[in-house]
Amino acid sequence: MNAILEKCSLDSSSKAHGICHIHIDERNAKEGLVYVKCANLNFASQAYTSLHGWWCQRRLVSVRFLKEDRYYTRYPDAEQMNSELKPLPVS
Repeated sequence: MNAILEKCSLDSSSKAHGICHIHIDERNAKEGLVYVKCANLNFASQAYTSLHGWWCQRRLVSVRFLKEDRYYTRYPDAEQMNSELKPLPVS
């Protein structure tokens, strides 16, 4: 998750990425499918540009846009998540 947040940062000094929810679907061994909920369209566009076609841990990442209602049907907890995610502590 931290790699995704860092990759999507608009500005390396502020680390703003606008991502409020992430789901990484690892069922496909060749491809990592990443779903992200962003705070606004600008952040969503940046996430798409940053992630789509990126190789992470030897997997090609693809990003798909979903309509809001479909996203919330898949990930109901995401509807209440409106604050930018913080990176997880590295141990």
